[in-house]
Amino acid sequence: MNDNHLTIEEQILKLADGTDAPPAFLDQVRNLFRSKGIELSENATPYLSALREAFRREHTIRRSTLDAHRNLDRLQTHFKSIGTTYRRQLEQLKQVQRALERRATALEAAGDDGSRDSRRYVTRVQKDDPFLVPGPDELQ
Repeated sequence: MNDNHLTIEEQILKLADGTDAPPAFLDQVRNLFRSKGIELSENATPYLSALREAFRREHTIRRSTLDAHRNLDRLQTHFKSIGTTYRRQLEQLKQVQRALERRATALEAAGDDGSRDSRRYVTRVQKDDPFLVPGPDELQ
């Protein structure tokens, strides 16, 4: 059937079928026409481009919204994974910390009588020749 001979109601149903528009949107479109005093049994030709655009936009918005929901679900899954990994690494770090504390306590008990400083220092090797600053090439 040619679009030029469809009623507004038929055109709404045709566009809804092509875009899988939800029933709530169809009701909104119908109510818009009714609120303006336009019968749904009238020819849709004067309103065809506006109807097509409305259904196209609704479809685009719905698709974008679904994509956003999918992306949010993926993000939540990733955040849960990151949280699990963080907790696991934190527990490993705590285990390392406890092991180091036990080792330090054992070393203190085994050999340090407190009479000398057990810390070690690393210093730069000293050279015998003095450091010279180059002077001007000309005689002064």
